[in-house]
Amino acid sequence: MLKLTNLSKDYYVDKKPIRVLKKINLEFREKEFVSILGPSGCGKTTLLNIIGGLDRYSEGDLLVDNVSTKNYVDADWDSYRNHRIGFVFQSYNLISHLTVLSNVELALTLSGVSPTERKEKATKMLEKVGLADHLNKKPNQLSGGQMQRVAIARALINEPNIILADEPTGALDSETSVEIMELLKEISKNKLIIMVTHNKNLAEEYSNRIVSLLDGRVTDDTNPFNKKDSNVIFEKTKKTSMSFFTAMSLSFKNLLTKKARTILTAFAGSIGIIGIALSLSLKNGFDIYLDKLESDNFAVVPLEIGRVGIDINSMMNTLKPNPVDGGVGGYDYTPSRRENNLDNPEFVEVIDNKITKVADSVIKVYGYRSRFANIVNGELITRYNNPLTGQGVNDPDSDTIFINQTLITDSFIAEKMKVHAQKDSNNKYQAYLFLNSDGRVPNSVLNFLGLPTDRKLEYNEILGKTFRVYKQADYTLDNKENIKNKFNEQIEIEITSILSSFSQFIQVTPGIYYNDEVVSFIRQDDPLNILMSYMIYPKGLDNKKEIKAIIDEYNDKEGRLEKDIITYLDTVELSVSFINTLTNSVSIILIAFSAISLFVSSVMIGIITYTSVLERTKEIGVLRSIGARKKDISRVFNAEGIMLGFISGVLGIILTLGLNPIISKILEPMVEYSGIARLNILHGAALVLISVLLTLIAGLIPSRIAANKDPVVALRTE
Repeated sequence: MLKLTNLSKDYYVDKKPIRVLKKINLEFREKEFVSILGPSGCGKTTLLNIIGGLDRYSEGDLLVDNVSTKNYVDADWDSYRNHRIGFVFQSYNLISHLTVLSNVELALTLSGVSPTERKEKATKMLEKVGLADHLNKKPNQLSGGQMQRVAIARALINEPNIILADEPTGALDSETSVEIMELLKEISKNKLIIMVTHNKNLAEEYSNRIVSLLDGRVTDDTNPFNKKDSNVIFEKTKKTSMSFFTAMSLSFKNLLTKKARTILTAFAGSIGIIGIALSLSLKNGFDIYLDKLESDNFAVVPLEIGRVGIDINSMMNTLKPNPVDGGVGGYDYTPSRRENNLDNPEFVEVIDNKITKVADSVIKVYGYRSRFANIVNGELITRYNNPLTGQGVNDPDSDTIFINQTLITDSFIAEKMKVHAQKDSNNKYQAYLFLNSDGRVPNSVLNFLGLPTDRKLEYNEILGKTFRVYKQADYTLDNKENIKNKFNEQIEIEITSILSSFSQFIQVTPGIYYNDEVVSFIRQDDPLNILMSYMIYPKGLDNKKEIKAIIDEYNDKEGRLEKDIITYLDTVELSVSFINTLTNSVSIILIAFSAISLFVSSVMIGIITYTSVLERTKEIGVLRSIGARKKDISRVFNAEGIMLGFISGVLGIILTLGLNPIISKILEPMVEYSGIARLNILHGAALVLISVLLTLIAGLIPSRIAANKDPVVALRTE
């Protein structure tokens, strides 16, 4: 079953070999109790470790079932230790954070035994060694003898052929030593037991064969193997494997023994996650906020088609070429400002027959000479700083004004305007005073109406105020006095409503606006009018897209001349795009800073994983002694990193969800929107995953260090 031929072992000190085992030749029966006897330093433990597959020989051979182990790879040695060998150590080498039952079950997990069968077998084995009442205790709750019994149960649980005991009674009192030796003697009736000891009396009393070692050589063998002795050939063992669940369980139980450190580590690791999650929460909240603004408010801001349009795409394309360093370069110029042919009959048909039918309203803006006037304190006022269409403030020295056709309709007022005051009037020529969000208009407008500017005015002081619009013929008289004399002959316009926009996002520039009767009079009276622009008010966001599609369809028609292409201005799209770019830039900067924190915390977790490797070195040796592969050891520490990453990620998300309402409350007065910080569930899940991946990567080096540790050295580490 087991044979050593000319087996030697060298250790290297300062690159010089020191031979500790010299030409060992031994063969063992399948059932016997062999004691390897000798003084300290004679090579007893080294021989035992080589037989157990924990250490490698330098020369000679170790035959298992007449098969040389010279060509064994790591997986073969792991399987050999798991299925053929059971170790009993002087210092017990139990894993402190596992229960007695879990310590014994551990070897079975590597053999692929199911959880139910594992528990049943381990329980029966502990009953055999007299520990039925201590299944759920931790090792530190047991006496030395009880811990050694647990070690023996663990050694026997996989029904190995060989039990290797290294000074099994060295740390026990005499009474307990006898109990352990009697137990081992009973086991030797069915198995090969090889015990290392320096106690000659103990060896002579309980063993049926004593092999004496001195200075690395066999000096005596009281019952050498006889070729006539039969030796059983056992079946080939299968490969060992630790499931990921087992690795997770081992790591989780280890983390539970260090709760405070685990919590602090997880919190430190969560700081970077919190930073990124808060940045994403704000970005997500602002995106939702902008979408809501666009759909609820911005959607009804008009599309503007002016006689001179701005091609935003051309403007952006002009900015695209990279700068030329130390020379001169060229680029394809595409004018960003272009004339729109508003008089094209085909486009006029599109406006009248398509867009007008689907839009909420289409407003035509015409240019005229300014002919409004009023007499205040006997003085004729013919000009005032008054924006008439919401497109800007007129130059006081200019004679040109802009008047909307059919701007003020009942539906427009009902749907988009807040009515502060109104009065009934029989005058068909009516005007409307528009206020800003603060309830104000330019002082020049109040001066024009003959109203004071140094106090708050009541609505009834304004309603009913009148002024005149001159006929073209009377306004072109040769002097101002003659124009004044004609004042009472002109069309009288009366202020009948005081209005403002219901939303800050639907702006109408403060001033005086006119009903359709006034506009129609001016157009008929002055044929030299010019259509300046269309203001297309959509019903909503989807309707705006529909209107854009109609214009794009017109532009894309085959054969359309460049001069007839229409460029429209969507100020909302520009504003939202700008705000998105701004929030994206800020988010990227915040995420970048947070990512640095996340990287640092990942490195910290890698260091903590390495610390755990140092703390659990003996556990590594124990796992290797019962057949755990190097990759299983890596898996244990990778699992610990994954759990720390998961806990950090989840903790970071939980804390973010707790901070979001506070941040939203702080920002609410600034943005006039509640819940601005809100985390997308997908972002949260992704951050947890990123946290897990980063800690896994950070723990790869420590886990490889753990896997490559020499099991013999690991078992000696305290």
